[in-house]
Amino acid sequence: MSDVRRTVLPGGTEDMLIRSLPPCERPRERLLTCGVDALTAGELIALVLRNGTKGKSALELASELIAEYGSAQALAGARPEELAMRPGVGPAKAAALVAAFQLSRRSVRSDPSQLRSAEDVATIARGELAGARRERLIVVICDSANHVKKVVTVSEGALARSIVGHVPWSGVRAVACPRVALW
Repeated sequence: MSDVRRTVLPGGTEDMLIRSLPPCERPRERLLTCGVDALTAGELIALVLRNGTKGKSALELASELIAEYGSAQALAGARPEELAMRPGVGPAKAAALVAAFQLSRRSVRSDPSQLRSAEDVATIARGELAGARRERLIVVICDSANHVKKVVTVSEGALARSIVGHVPWSGVRAVACPRVALW
């Protein structure tokens, strides 16, 4: 199903406004009646954008952004200043998009609070690294009961790798636990 729906008006012109869609096809109404899982990524992004521009609906703008970046996941890694430069987006919509994607990453990152397996570490790493444009070396700081206390980015590298020769553990300790004496 396409993320952009158009209504053909009398005379053959197309109306791309969401309000011209039947209520059962509008993203907000579909979310409320069918649930959030019924919406496409483009429809979810259109809800965050709230409105489009003259002659272009939020659905169409969302669809164009996804097409431009290749996927919603790639769009999640876009910087606000880069999104704001795109016609129809601007600083307010760019900030809303970046905030929504960051909130998603944080919600993944906040769970689990206690590590029980490698999969728990992977869950935290996915949340930390989702949308990253550069390789990162992260350290998950835990107490003796494996409760996550902090996640620290130790190194951020180039586009394809994070260069870390010798890991300076004293530096990691200083960043991770600034009030704890170094061992």
